[in-house]
Amino acid sequence: MGASNSKNEPVYVYASQVPIGFTAQLKDKLVSEATTTPNPPAAAAAAGAMANSRDLADKVDEGVAKELARILEKNQLEELKAKERQASTSDLLREIRDVSHQIASNPTTKSPTYELALHARDRVAACLKDNAGRTLDCWKDVCEFKSLVATLESDITASIDFDTDDCIRCTIIDYDRVLVLDKGKVAEFDTPWNLLQSKGGIFRSMCEKSGEYEHLVATAQRKSQLATTSASIQ
Repeated sequence: MGASNSKNEPVYVYASQVPIGFTAQLKDKLVSEATTTPNPPAAAAAAGAMANSRDLADKVDEGVAKELARILEKNQLEELKAKERQASTSDLLREIRDVSHQIASNPTTKSPTYELALHARDRVAACLKDNAGRTLDCWKDVCEFKSLVATLESDITASIDFDTDDCIRCTIIDYDRVLVLDKGKVAEFDTPWNLLQSKGGIFRSMCEKSGEYEHLVATAQRKSQLATTSASIQ
């Protein structure tokens, strides 16, 4: 009975030569799923680590560049300071040589100040040699040397070459007027006779030290008398 109630369905056979077609939407979906791969946590972590590494490398490079710039600037500054110190030392040495030549050219070898100035000069030279390029380390010795030189120059100015001065006094003693300078300024100006009458005067003091004071006084007095007589006749 069951067999008689069964309905026979038609059988369809597809040959391998029949092409199978796909819609455009299905193709796009299949291609998208095939080319898109999920980003697992490990890959994301690796990408983050790589980015952090690049940032760190950039910061390191920036720090190195800044440090190199600082070192270069420091070296340039040190080089400039060294040149300035060298120039300062050269100027000081030149000044010392000039002063030493001035000292040596004056007949003051018997002066105690001269000997002290020579020793001070040697100490300055030794200090500059031991502290090359650091002139400030020798400032005490330099100040002492300059102070002694100033004292020596003052002594030289104040000292008198009596032989030369005697000749000058004997020559000018019969002048009408005598001009006496002290440190470049006019100290006295009058006839020789009037200047000799001024106790404590510079001209009189010079004549007293000459050893021929009486002769100079007599000459000046005679000159004064002649001038007075000449004036009365006129």
